[in-house]
Amino acid sequence: MDDLRQFLDDVIEHLANRTTARERMSYHVAEAYTLREEPVPYGSLILGERDVLGGDYRALPPAEHHVVVAWYETPEQLAWTLREGIANVRLGDRPGSWHIPPEISSARHLLLRTHRGVVTPGLFRLHAPGYRVFTAGDLRKSGYPGTAGGEIYAVFEVKEDTAYAGREWNGAILMEVLEKFEARMHHRTVVSLGRRSPYPRVLSLRELLKALN
Repeated sequence: MDDLRQFLDDVIEHLANRTTARERMSYHVAEAYTLREEPVPYGSLILGERDVLGGDYRALPPAEHHVVVAWYETPEQLAWTLREGIANVRLGDRPGSWHIPPEISSARHLLLRTHRGVVTPGLFRLHAPGYRVFTAGDLRKSGYPGTAGGEIYAVFEVKEDTAYAGREWNGAILMEVLEKFEARMHHRTVVSLGRRSPYPRVLSLRELLKALN
């Protein structure tokens, strides 16, 4: 009887322990079924089964695969990104004003957009998760064309992902899914940044696929 009592106590302790793998799995199962959304069609596009950052790892589910949506101001800035493999997003004018969504540190891809709802075809793949922090002066010294208006920037090393080459995105739908994605994030207060905001925006690959033409 003592052994049975000890066994039941151990089971209860395990179930109450929020650091277990079971608790982690339970959390993700609950998250997955909260929205009850239909699968997103993506036509002839084939999503890889291996992580873009390393073939030894299974690819993240599209709902957890984050994409940074960055802004460029001029064709010269776009050409510089294509040539140099460097993209940036503005974080703020001073450290106290940095606006950094937590998903940005684990993003796998980057998408570029500009005026009048124009979105650059395809996706850029990050060389590694994370980014470097540049001042406006650092960015100008690197050869970035035009005026860097803010003081602090997140800088990403990127290259065009051949798996998404030539894929077109609907700019209007992109903004709709982006704003809906941000509105349902549980861990931060949503502040409308405007459709032309240069600040970093992030959404999941799953939501981005809704804007695929």
